Amino acid sequence: MPRVRLAITADSHWGLPKCQPGNLALVEALRADPPDLLLLGGDQGADSHFDECLETFGTVGCPVALVPGNHDIWVREADARGDSLDVYRDHLPNVCRRLGMHLLDTGPFFLPGHDLAVVGCMNWYDHSWGGPTLVQRFPAEAWRLEAMQFSRGRHNDRVYVRWPAGLDGFAFTRQGADTLESHLREALERASSVVVMTHHPALPELGFPWLDRQPSGSGENAVLPDMNHLMWEAFSGNTQVERLLRTHADRLALVISGHTHRWREGALPGGVRLLNVGSDYPVKNLIRMEGLTDGFHLQQFGEMPANPAGVA
Repeated sequence: MPRVRLAITADSHWGLPKCQPGNLALVEALRADPPDLLLLGGDQGADSHFDECLETFGTVGCPVALVPGNHDIWVREADARGDSLDVYRDHLPNVCRRLGMHLLDTGPFFLPGHDLAVVGCMNWYDHSWGGPTLVQRFPAEAWRLEAMQFSRGRHNDRVYVRWPAGLDGFAFTRQGADTLESHLREALERASSVVVMTHHPALPELGFPWLDRQPSGSGENAVLPDMNHLMWEAFSGNTQVERLLRTHADRLALVISGHTHRWREGALPGGVRLLNVGSDYPVKNLIRMEGLTDGFHLQQFGEMPANPAGVA
């Protein structure tokens, strides 16, 4: 069986002027050398830019599987597409069906001619990362989690993510994790190689790289994540999906995430590879892999940062 040629990107943020030069150059590179499968890791574009992004990637000439990101379910007041749940359950799947692309939140993708399954989801957050530590260390600031209010500025999900009555982010997180578990079990039964892709980090090892979540130093010299860092953790992922993937890590080949705009690379015991795509606004990353066990090639498009690959 031939080795699968994968191409992976995320966080296009299509339509933002600072993103478009990198996005368009990345698409041209894919057209010149199409992979067997293109994976898009979320935040394709807010509002109609989601549709425009997928329409453009649809010109590459290969199968496309994707997950949405938080920006992809942002809605305006009286949005014609409905609330954020309507967009997630109806609008985004309809766009993907129209374009012949596979939205992983609706089920696993099995690549014809390869013993490979890809599962994934947007992977919402429930404060289970960072939140308990914030409440313990900064009890007077616990209100900030609900308000999504940093010391300077508010998280835009608090403004543009609008759930219907009776649903909140905690319930949405549980529903998404339960669905991912069902899809993962199906994939493991049918394929020898399984790739998992999420938008919000699936594991802490794929999240924001500051301090790697471990205090440095000891006693009075210990350096701990500050309140704002802990809030970003709280809005990054959840322990339910983390436990699920750690439980099945010996059966997984690769776990991919996006969202943080920070490159991360690693592995779990047992060998599962971990990659955070690391695309930022002006610079877009494209990961190419020939097979799942060999190395990868990272291409960058757009205005290059001073620190290559966005490593913080």
